[in-house]
Amino acid sequence: MSNPSLEISQLFSTLPAPHPNFSKAFAFSIHKAGSSLMMSLLTQYCKAIDFPSINISAVMFNEGIFDRDWFRLTELKEVIKDGYLHLGFRALPEILNPNSEHMVVNPRDYRACLLVRDPRDCLVSQYYSMGRSEDSSHVSPKKNTQAWLEFCRKQATNTIDDYALVNCEWLFTKFDNYLTVVNNNPNIRVFRYEDIYFDKLGFLVDMLAWFSIPIDRTVAEAVAKQNDIRPDVEDWSQHIRKGTPGDYREKLSAETTSKLTTYFADLMANYGYSLVS
Repeated sequence: MSNPSLEISQLFSTLPAPHPNFSKAFAFSIHKAGSSLMMSLLTQYCKAIDFPSINISAVMFNEGIFDRDWFRLTELKEVIKDGYLHLGFRALPEILNPNSEHMVVNPRDYRACLLVRDPRDCLVSQYYSMGRSEDSSHVSPKKNTQAWLEFCRKQATNTIDDYALVNCEWLFTKFDNYLTVVNNNPNIRVFRYEDIYFDKLGFLVDMLAWFSIPIDRTVAEAVAKQNDIRPDVEDWSQHIRKGTPGDYREKLSAETTSKLTTYFADLMANYGYSLVS
């Protein structure tokens, strides 16, 4: 789409009524860090209790408008409002990045959660999702499908080690950008995938409490149970292929693991990770 900004008002023309006395809030994550789990938990819970949430990223993706085309759109300030939980961010768009001239919302003006994961596991998961061309498991958008498939084809590499090493810089940038809103900011709570994977209910309740969203324990338990998916057998064709923390140890070579560990070690220490090969 040549000018996605022209579509913003139409794409978000029908929004639910804002929740009274609720400031804007955000659910942030990293690609393949459990972001789909996070979004499913919050989306399903909010729908069940009739709490207004907006998933900007999902709306854009289904329209065939990809991150590179909407991350700088200042028009989104008309969508980012008080009274809503904003979902779907798997990287920090420039409209929310304090280091960008395109920032429209200051990170000191909202509350947010950020879900992160060992970057080596992120890269392995991303390979199976988007790095194997026609065999990739990532869902395609409803519109502009060919452009998405072409993007996946360009991402495809011969081996998982090649993919991890080619894409590690891209992933590093995502983690680094989020530090601009995390560092010395009491309004941002960081969750680690490894800590929440076996306790979806605790994760959901903790997020709701942090956001000051009303907690209905019965609803939360039902939503958590529905999303507590742990495959018995690894299935490369499924979005939830395996999910178990530490999968990189089985998939990456010792040489690749060592390179990635060195590359990410200092950065990930900011998120509470002590990376070892």
